[in-house]
Amino acid sequence: MALKFYRDKKDPNLKLSTNDKIRNWNQARLEMGGFENQLGDGQFEKGVQALDNLKKVSRQEMVDLGFDGASSFQLPANVPLGMYSPEDNAYFAEPTLFQKMTGSKQSSTDIHERAHAFDIGTTGTPGSSGLTEEDIKSNIQRTIEGIPVKKYKGQEMKTSDYMNSKEIYADLTKFRLENNINPKKVFTKEDLPELREKLKKEKSYGAFNINDIYEDDGILKLMNEVADNSNNKTSTDLKNYT
Repeated sequence: MALKFYRDKKDPNLKLSTNDKIRNWNQARLEMGGFENQLGDGQFEKGVQALDNLKKVSRQEMVDLGFDGASSFQLPANVPLGMYSPEDNAYFAEPTLFQKMTGSKQSSTDIHERAHAFDIGTTGTPGSSGLTEEDIKSNIQRTIEGIPVKKYKGQEMKTSDYMNSKEIYADLTKFRLENNINPKKVFTKEDLPELREKLKKEKSYGAFNINDIYEDDGILKLMNEVADNSNNKTSTDLKNYT
């Protein structure tokens, strides 16, 4: 049976807040088992706490917090759509008019930034000062970094050569929520053509999107093993979750 990427208008999850969607999606994964290293031992609860305490600010307020890179007064290519600060547990999602005209949506940016809060939140560090990249590296990010990426001109590449693992997780969460993907779905090779067709249409936050980074096996690992169950249960199609 073909994948069903469309949304069911009767699905109650579509009416939930983004925070609740992220919480429910990962709760379903945790309940299935097989990825306790990413969400077990209190990590899920810490991620939810970060979401609950998350502050949304304006672009200017983010600049006032000390993040000059958030400013829109720079070269258009350098202007971020949004930004998350772990130390402040605060974010903004505010595409400029130009960015909106080129396809960026505030709702998508909002999911992306909130996904950062949950992901980094699983480490229990948001709200702390003096954080390093190692401090905010979650087991979700480590799992992503363990998935092989495409070679470039015959040379082995690392995940970070394409995109930071934090950004991959945020983009993956955006893709899952916007397409209302069943958290219990296990993707197989038969799903790849339609899955790739959908992924390549995704708006990227960098030079590459998820579809560009992985060979087929990598795409399946990303979909099935990142904040996901890794058992052998399968589903014949992609249904909206309840």
